[in-house]
Amino acid sequence: MKIAALVFALLLVPCAIYVVRHFRDRKARLELQQEANEYGVSEEVAEFLVAARNEYNFKQQSFHEKWLSNYDRYDIDTPAGQLVLTKGDTLTVFDVQTMGSVCKTDSTWQWAWDNPNVPEYASRATSELKAVGAKYGLGYLQEGNFPLMNESTPWFLGGFALKVSKMDAIFVARAGEMEYYFLIANPRVLSADQKRDLDH
Repeated sequence: MKIAALVFALLLVPCAIYVVRHFRDRKARLELQQEANEYGVSEEVAEFLVAARNEYNFKQQSFHEKWLSNYDRYDIDTPAGQLVLTKGDTLTVFDVQTMGSVCKTDSTWQWAWDNPNVPEYASRATSELKAVGAKYGLGYLQEGNFPLMNESTPWFLGGFALKVSKMDAIFVARAGEMEYYFLIANPRVLSADQKRDLDH
């Protein structure tokens, strides 16, 4: 009897796994349909939107907790493609690309690739966004400058930028009525020798 019960239990395991996966997949499909209806897009586009949002949430939160939550000052060297965060004697360097900017005076967003003041090499990470926008019919990835939909628009756009560029997180620098959004990656803490080289 014990052997028969064990065999029966083992036979039930694949069935249980199938049922769980079936309902999980069905739930995910329903959520995707809801997203598609909410944004008025196809399920393919909704899938891309959801993937970009989820990837952004994961990357930004984990990166912020580890690297961006505590620093005294920052320095951005666009020609060198570096962001340097200083905390006491500790310097952390990131690779950096310019994503875009917000002008708070007229509440508009401008992609870096549309800004004549941003060199092409500094906005290379977002250069594929126009093609992605054309593929999925997303105008805000194709237009260089447009009004903000709301205060969360830059972060919404950042989800696409992170997914397409494969960068790690977003860093924001503020100056007067301007907010500058940067894509960052590859953090490394400098040694004493490396800090001396950086100073020179």
